[in-house]
Amino acid sequence: MALLPSAGVLFLFVVGVRAVVEADRRERAAAAELARSGNGAGRGNDGGNDGEG
Repeated sequence: MALLPSAGVLFLFVVGVRAVVEADRRERAAAAELARSGNGAGRGNDGGNDGEG
């Protein structure tokens, strides 16, 4: 019975970490979709402005 509070905290921690990981996965998928479609900047893409010209 004494381990119940620790188990509850562990459960909340696991739920929180899973939520963060899932949010990151969705964000990366959305950024990749934007980069594929060519409509958005995406990470590391400045819209084709490479400083030349």
